[in-house]
Amino acid sequence: MEPKKAKATLVLYGWITALILLIGLGVYAYSFQTPLAQGLITTGLRDGFPWGFYIQNFMFFVGLAAGGLVVYASVYIFDALEFKPLSKLAVLQALTCTLLAALFVLIDLGRPERVFWFLLSPNFSSIFVFDFIILNTYLAICAIALWLSHTGKGSPRLLLGMAIVSLTAAISMHSITAWVLGFVRGEELWNTALMAPLFVSSAVVSGLALLIVVSLLVSKFTGTRFKDEIYVKMGKLLAVVVLVDLFFLLAETMTALWPGAGKPSYVEMYGLLLTGKYAPLFLSQVFLFGLLPFALLVIPKIRKSIPVIALASVLLVIGVFIKRFILLAKGLGISAMGEVTSYIPTFQEVLVGLGLWAVGALIMTVGVKLLNIRAPEV
Repeated sequence: MEPKKAKATLVLYGWITALILLIGLGVYAYSFQTPLAQGLITTGLRDGFPWGFYIQNFMFFVGLAAGGLVVYASVYIFDALEFKPLSKLAVLQALTCTLLAALFVLIDLGRPERVFWFLLSPNFSSIFVFDFIILNTYLAICAIALWLSHTGKGSPRLLLGMAIVSLTAAISMHSITAWVLGFVRGEELWNTALMAPLFVSSAVVSGLALLIVVSLLVSKFTGTRFKDEIYVKMGKLLAVVVLVDLFFLLAETMTALWPGAGKPSYVEMYGLLLTGKYAPLFLSQVFLFGLLPFALLVIPKIRKSIPVIALASVLLVIGVFIKRFILLAKGLGISAMGEVTSYIPTFQEVLVGLGLWAVGALIMTVGVKLLNIRAPEV
């Protein structure tokens, strides 16, 4: 074996071994959380803050799944053939992120073995049932789309139909997930018609940004590279979506803080976001992980630089992850009694989360290898 190939094989096996070790640590940490052990008391979740790190990751990975199918669908719906080399990788990303979203919901349940009641006795007045249905439907759609992309089977009409179904399902999944929060009438900062558009816009931002990062990693470790023009065009598309997402945030903030317009609870919560305990997270998400990457993507002298596009993408993915926690804090940061509540994930929760992240990384690694996902030569 050539020294270069031997080194690449060694790096691959070392990477897979590290991921398996992380998965093992995650399983070990989760063993303390099971109903037969100590249960959810080992987490940082409490009555005042019942949703935390696991649900944050659920919402985050639901969003990451969006960008993949948006790119896949755009190839066939809008004839964006320049994105076709990324379509298989995009669908693999969507499938992996959807699976992780489902797993994070499962481990957040105190009694995960009772999940079958969704099937045996669904309560269709609950938005959770529809979220369960669309999540599993989306997973199946991703699997079918990946099979079509890998085998090359399917007539143009079938591929177009699949793209339309994929895009519709992507929008539906993020809207329904948003309504899990938006339909909670008792939480005023969640109970807004803007919740679904906010979810969709930030989902496309994070999904596209992650696809850029993943494709660059694939290019680096498979010995080939995608054309630079693909990243330049994706960077332009990403800048537009980031601008929309920032506008939604501005609209929400202005409505809450304009003198005489915002409700007292809105003003109190935004006080915590702007000057209080959540200010470091909120302000960094807006400026460092929002406005800065947007500027990197639109400044003429640097916006075509691949390292700059990569940096902006990484910042945006981190920003949306923070945004998901801020979203939870908006509803749970102040209790019904007016007390400021707090939540810090325990070390166990972080280990479980890292274990599931490692599961996703392992699926992507094996998928890229087995599906022979390689960048076409420039």
